[in-house]
Amino acid sequence: QEIVIADDATEIDAYEFYGNETHGAIVIPASVKNIGRWALAACKGISEVEIPASVTNIGAYAFSNNRALTNIVMHTGLSTIQSAAFLNTGLHDAVIPDSVVSVGNCVFEYCYSLTNAVVGESVSEMGQWVFDRCTNLASVVFRGDAPALEPDSDIYRFTKASLVTYVPRGSTGWDVPIPGVWQGRRIAYDGEAPLPLWIVVLDTQGGDADETTLHAVDGMAVGTLPTPTRTGYTFAGWYTAATGGSKVTASTK
Repeated sequence: QEIVIADDATEIDAYEFYGNETHGAIVIPASVKNIGRWALAACKGISEVEIPASVTNIGAYAFSNNRALTNIVMHTGLSTIQSAAFLNTGLHDAVIPDSVVSVGNCVFEYCYSLTNAVVGESVSEMGQWVFDRCTNLASVVFRGDAPALEPDSDIYRFTKASLVTYVPRGSTGWDVPIPGVWQGRRIAYDGEAPLPLWIVVLDTQGGDADETTLHAVDGMAVGTLPTPTRTGYTFAGWYTAATGGSKVTASTK
């Protein structure tokens, strides 16, 4: 069944087109104000969507699990993007317009093809795991101040260590030195270079460890180090050389 939205529709109801097999771009009329939860989810063939300026809310999971969806344009007028709205889609880039105030949990989770994102200047609150498992994400540009985050938030969970957050000079609320580290990834002012990133190789000398490479930011503490095991041996710590080196701990810079 083809996706047809009436020209005078003000809402796309929850689950209205869930699982539809229409292919290509879809047109959302300028009369629509709300896109309900799961409204256009799991539509295997949707490749492109344009959200008109009339839409103020995108519901939870509204476009989720559309792997063919590679391009979405959101116009100024949108205010809220609910949790997991674009989870597991094929988006390459994402631009959240300046009118958006709230971004929910997991909005771009599992968007493996996402490489760059822009967060509009009015976003004042952001949920957990917004970019979780966006494994090709290279940069996120914030156009305004730091959003309010939940306690112990991790918006970049399971993204690559080389990801960089860029923010405008004069913006506030980041609560870290810039350049430095924010949300476990490097942060820099827009147009300026982030701190260098180093790959640290751990030689276990025949032992077993959960990980043998770490990423360290120049001038920042290396962080938690694994504890290797080897039958018949007691681990005495990490050192810069097999003999005579300096001891390395989580606070080593």
